[in-house]
Formats: sequence, structure tokens, C-alpha cells
Amino acid sequence: MKKHILVVIFALLVSSLFAQAWKTYPNSAPNSLLTFPQDEGWHDQEPIEWWYTNAHVVGQNTGHEYAIMMTFFAYDTAFVDGFRILNISDETTGNFKTGTAFKKYPVMAKDHVEIKSTNLFGGEEEQWYTKQDTTTGMFLPFQYRIESHGVPGAINLDYDAFKPPLIVADSGYLNQGIINYTYYYSQTGMNVTGEITFDGVTEPVVGVGWIDRQYGSFDPSTGEAYEWFSLQLSNGMDFNLWNIFANDGTIPDNSKYRILAMYIDENTSKTISDFRIERPKYAYTTITKNCYANQWHLTSDTLDIDLMITIHSKDDEVLVPFAFLEGSTSIEGTIQGQAVTGKGFAELLHRYEDPKMSFAAPLASNNPTWDVSQPISWQLNNPDEGRPIQYDLWVKQQGLSDYTQVATGLTDTSFVWDYAGFPVGEYWFKVVGYSVDGTLKGTIETDQAYALLPLAITSPTLAQKMTISPNPAINTIEVSCDCTGKARLMDTQGKAILAIFPLRENEKQAIDVSNLAKGTYLILVETKGKVFAQKWIKIAQ
Repeated sequence: MKKHILVVIFALLVSSLFAQAWKTYPNSAPNSLLTFPQDEGWHDQEPIEWWYTNAHVVGQNTGHEYAIMMTFFAYDTAFVDGFRILNISDETTGNFKTGTAFKKYPVMAKDHVEIKSTNLFGGEEEQWYTKQDTTTGMFLPFQYRIESHGVPGAINLDYDAFKPPLIVADSGYLNQGIINYTYYYSQTGMNVTGEITFDGVTEPVVGVGWIDRQYGSFDPSTGEAYEWFSLQLSNGMDFNLWNIFANDGTIPDNSKYRILAMYIDENTSKTISDFRIERPKYAYTTITKNCYANQWHLTSDTLDIDLMITIHSKDDEVLVPFAFLEGSTSIEGTIQGQAVTGKGFAELLHRYEDPKMSFAAPLASNNPTWDVSQPISWQLNNPDEGRPIQYDLWVKQQGLSDYTQVATGLTDTSFVWDYAGFPVGEYWFKVVGYSVDGTLKGTIETDQAYALLPLAITSPTLAQKMTISPNPAINTIEVSCDCTGKARLMDTQGKAILAIFPLRENEKQAIDVSNLAKGTYLILVETKGKVFAQKWIKIAQ
């Protein structure tokens, strides 16, 4: 009970902290193209429009924490006016329910928000409207009633803004993706009261909500896939965050694809593109087996932001009218060196695939040999900037059953294999590509084994540039060269004996040869595309 009282007290205190000068109609911020309440209403000339809310609330009887998302889409077709999505998640038990209903909108006001909807064949109304003073009939600025019901349960909630609207991109108009535009604002601080019904239990709730309003040509069902986040932070700041993916899997570094609208305080907001998002975790959903990112590391050097965003459930997936993940998140990290926490929501339309790769070299030929001086290389056929891939390289000698790992954690798609210690013979190559957490993984193997082809001597006259002493040697040799390159210690059959070592012009490189058997060996040098070698002799102690 104390927890619930504290939630109520906190909401009241937050409301009282903010001056109410902005909380009037009509309202239009400087430089904004938007006017309230008019732009809270329906824009019938726009291709698509939606009214979106999420909320974190606490049940005053059960003490359970609930996460709620509800959206009205206005998307006119021959059969329907749009659709409604309602999600309710009991964060305490982990139970999640979602439901989509296709709608007719018999009431859709244009000068303020007033939506009344019915299902295709009638039924009880759902609605979202601006509240009015019961005495004067005047609109109560930025106060709303939202009522929705369906398969997940029901919400009957009152919203009361304690922060002014966040006008995205300052003007409220921006281009999104390759050809789309949108008018856009968020209401990032809403006190929420009322009741919900979930799993047959109806109880009063108290909490904090968020409203997003968009209208224009940007269509989540047909446009580029994206990851969107609302962040409500303990320092009073709120972030509206987008990463939109182009069709080639990139996130172009401009304001059409990278959007961070920031509510800083009542008088300050900004929209930037100077940030990075990394994804430490991915997960497959249980029902559809779609893979989404499940954690995001948001950083900005110029603004000194370092936040980790973590989704609560990998299975809060909406299936109709298209599949996407919509769930609550927790946030922790620092802003300008100060620790912050927070809550939010993620809306994820971008799904991830296992890496698909193919070898570029070696490739099958009539002469299946492999020049060991050349890199083993491959290509990633489905690149995705949201899913950077690391690679491990493995080799297996013909006739053996097990591969041996020769490189791990590669970020380049090529590697020069130093085969020191491996016997001369034919080898298979295998590359394993994987996401940072190993959830996404792909494997390729060469189509045949390849015989190692030792480096050919291309410039025998250059051997005079190199000095090996003593020669013969017992325990140590010193190698120096009037050149810069890389060297190998090999036997006369072309088998590498020691790892590649660098040679720098006129610097002596000491090599321990005490463990080698007596016999004749080569020091082979590659420099500026040329290869030369010089013999030396190991004698017994």
C-alpha cells in the first residue's frame, strides 16, 4: 500500500513542479507548424494517421505492474476506416495479451481529438477524446479519456499532461526514410489514472503515460523497417528515438534515418542525429521464431549520453495486421556523467537473420591448390548494420574429422593464415559468422580440400639483401635485411616452421632455433610483392 501511495504522491508532485502557462488552448510553440487542439484531431487529407499511447501503471489492489499500449490507425480502405491494437502486459507475472480489431470510425473530429470506433459489424464503442469542463463545456487542455477493450482485456483511463508537447524536429515536420514525410509530436509526460481489466480482474491503476501522434505518408506496414523507443528518464528528460533501416540493411547517417528528439525541460527541446546504437542481445520469439534485438546501447559523444535499454519480454509480439514486437523497457546509464534510470517502450519492425556467407577465395578449380601468401576471403551476403558480425576461421586436414580454429573474433572478411606448425597436405576451410551474443549464426565450408602451395621464389637476386648469422647456427640466429617485409622460417619442402615475423629495414631480428632438428632451412621474405629466400644450416649442440 505504501508503494501505491508513493506513486500517487509522486504524480501529484510532478504535476505541481511544472508551470501551467503552456497548458492552454490554442497552443503553438515557436517555430512549430502544429497548433493545439486542431492538430490533435483527424487530418483527412493525409494518407495515414495514428494516435498511439503507452503507459506504465500499478494496480492499486494487486500491486501488479502493468504495461499498456493502444493505437488507433486511420487508414481508409474500401472495407474499413482503420484498425485498433491493444496490448496489456502484466509485468509482475509476465503474462502478455494482444488484440487487433478492424474498425469503422463513425466519429472522427478534425479540430480536436475525438474518436469513436466500432467493429465492422457494430458492437460497443471504443474512444479517445479530449475531456471537457462539466460546467462550461470548454475543452480541458491536454487532458484525455481513452477507453478500449478486446481480447487482451479493457482500459478506461484518464490522461493529464504534466509536460508540454515535444515537437519533433522543432517544426513538427520531417522526412522519414527514402521518400516519406510525417508530421510528428509526442506528449512525453502524462499522469494516468483509471482502471484496467486483465485476466478477469478489474482494478484501479495509477501511473505515467506517453502519447505519440503522427500523420503523413510514413507507413509502418510498407515503409522501411525501424526500431523506435520512448524513454522517460529519472532526471526529467525524455527521448523519442528512431533508427530506420534502408533496404540494403544500412542506417544512413542523416536525419531521415537517425532521429533523437529530446525533451530536456519545459523550455528546451532538440532533435539530433549525432548518436550511435549498438545491439548486445538478440532473441527469437517463441511463436513466430522471428528474431529481434533485445538490448540497445545508446551513446552520443557530443551530448555525453551512455544508456543501456533492455526490453522486458522477448515475446510481446503483435501478429495482426503485421508482425512486430512492442514491449516495455528499462533504462540505466549516465547523461553528462550523472546516473539515470528510466522506463520506456520499444516498437520493433526490424527483424534479424542469421548471417549468410559465401567464399570468395579459395574457390574450386581444376588445380585445387592454395597459395598460402593469399588471404582466405569470404563475403557477407545479407549485411545488416543493426547486426554486426564477427567471424571465426577453422581449418581441417584432409582425412581428419575435426576442425582446428586458427582465428577468432575477426571483423574483416579476409585472413592470411599462418600455417606454421601444420603439416603439408590438403585442407578444408570453414568460416563461422555470428552476432555479438551468438544468437545469430551462420557457417560455410569450402566445397573441397585445397593443397597448400608454398610461396614461389620470384626474386632470387634479392637474397643478397638479407644476412643470417651465425650460419651454421646452434641456438639462435639473427636475421637482418636491407628491406621491410614479413618473414617465415620454413623447411626446404615449403612447410612453415615458425609464425610469421616482421622484418624492419636494417634491424636485427633474433630467432630461437634451439628446438629445431639439425638440417637445412630457409628464411623466406615477402616485400613489396616480391619473394626471396636464403638457406641456413642448423647443427647439433
